[in-house]
Amino acid sequence: MLAKVIGKDPVQIAALAEQPTLIGYLAGHLKFYGWVFVVPLIVILVLNVIGLVFYLKASGKREKITASDLTEEEKEALKKELLKDLQEK
Repeated sequence: MLAKVIGKDPVQIAALAEQPTLIGYLAGHLKFYGWVFVVPLIVILVLNVIGLVFYLKASGKREKITASDLTEEEKEALKKELLKDLQEK
């Protein structure tokens, strides 16, 4: 078996904590593990979500189009679409 599942058995945790390995040290020092690995990952996740919100707000802004910006064909198509919508109501 390549990996052994660690339960909440204090004997297993104590045995791992005595071994001079990184996993053994982290199993015995949960506060260290939390501050070094878990908290930075949570901070990165929160910053990514905040960045995504700002990006979506910035990319969602649209410029207003005036009638002078449209070509004659676009104006005709828009007029037909508006008349069709008004007739349906």
